[in-house]
Amino acid sequence: MKISSSVDAGDVWFLSAKNGAERLGSLMFYMEPGTLKVSAKGTKLETPVYSGPAYAADLNSLNAVQKQPLFKKLEALYKEQNDTYQKDTARFNAARKAVADLDGDRTAVYEKWIAAHTASPVSAYVLSMQLRYEDMNQLEASLKSLKPAAKNNLVAKKLQHTVDASRATAIGKIAPSLRRTTPSVNRLP
Repeated sequence: MKISSSVDAGDVWFLSAKNGAERLGSLMFYMEPGTLKVSAKGTKLETPVYSGPAYAADLNSLNAVQKQPLFKKLEALYKEQNDTYQKDTARFNAARKAVADLDGDRTAVYEKWIAAHTASPVSAYVLSMQLRYEDMNQLEASLKSLKPAAKNNLVAKKLQHTVDASRATAIGKIAPSLRRTTPSVNRLP
């Protein structure tokens, strides 16, 4: 499979493969303008391998991290949550608690990956799609740790806008003055 892009800046892409009504698989990944080659074994888009531009190696590195047992366990727990939602409250709550317990480990794995790839635009993708910080101070610190090459894309710019908007509208922030000076009648000819 070969994918070409004609976007102005790097962004997140979602690829879904179907055969009629049957959903074969899907991928979510970062892509910049140009050509990115994606190969996957079988028809389910499993174990994708990216090639082409320099950031393809970072996508492959991220995929390797996501094959760790922690992520397999989380995937099973997410499936358990979906299967038991509104059917078995006790099992659903147990799965939800187990996911919450493992969430800190998942975050630590992604933060370690970002720290090792501060010049990669894929790091902004990981910040946006995988970490989803609610604390704007944490998000801002992570963004500042990235090198300019990692921030020159739509994903990083959207994250920076989120931080800036949060700062401008934060509770306790003094609102801008709405007073305007009106022209003086005395100054008219």
